[in-house]
Amino acid sequence: MQIRITGGRLLFSYLLFMALCFLFGAALDAAYYGYFDPNLWQPAIVCDNPDHHFGKIAGGKPVPYEFAIRNTGNGPLTINKVNPGCGACIKIVSAPKGPIAPGEGAVIQVALQTDRLSGLVHKTVGVISNDPKRHAILLKLHAYVENPVWAKAMAAKTASKKAKKGASSRQTVSTGQTHP
Repeated sequence: MQIRITGGRLLFSYLLFMALCFLFGAALDAAYYGYFDPNLWQPAIVCDNPDHHFGKIAGGKPVPYEFAIRNTGNGPLTINKVNPGCGACIKIVSAPKGPIAPGEGAVIQVALQTDRLSGLVHKTVGVISNDPKRHAILLKLHAYVENPVWAKAMAAKTASKKAKKGASSRQTVSTGQTHP
């Protein structure tokens, strides 16, 4: 049995062999000399102001705020989920849907629902992304809510609970008399 290799096949085989050697050699050189960085194409999420203080605000209506986030990495950043710490008090108005390119920014819009809040309030929003170093970041909202209607309702509810607790906390002493 005799194998015949024509000039065209020989040239094709030689070029294919050389291309594979070049690619494999370049990969080895890159790894050896440090050109190959596994962290090269990774995103990095940054929020310049993750802690916002509203100060004194009037209760009864939603108070909006926008958190600006940036991708300081080299790969596309994807926001996988935005979780309010309290679904009744924080409403997520909008969050980025698609990938955020390196060097670009986006906005997460939230609203603090103040109709059922009164006094000093601390609420959080969790942001989960594909950043391998900071998988989740916590955004915080602080306010002092002046809501007289809700404060009166809560004071009445607390007084009612105390009255019920006081009436049921009587003890019987060995003399048979009832003492508070």
